[in-house]
Amino acid sequence: MWEQGKFKQFLDFIKRREKNGFDSYFEAAMGMPIERVIPLWQDYLARIAARRSEIVRLPLSATLPNEEAFHKFAASYGISVSSE
Repeated sequence: MWEQGKFKQFLDFIKRREKNGFDSYFEAAMGMPIERVIPLWQDYLARIAARRSEIVRLPLSATLPNEEAFHKFAASYGISVSSE
């Protein structure tokens, strides 16, 4: 959902208890039934698997002093922080 820019919308649907005719808040946020989401999920998993060696090099945790340091940290590891 984050990569699709749908996470905030997901939370909004939950807050409003609205599913827009779908069976779940997840489907409502994605704007499609789960059957259409599955290929997106499979593609995501394939991309994660391809980057496994990079991912396991990430620190388990980090405390940063400010937003600028966070953005530098994220950029240095190739982490997307954009929700759009």
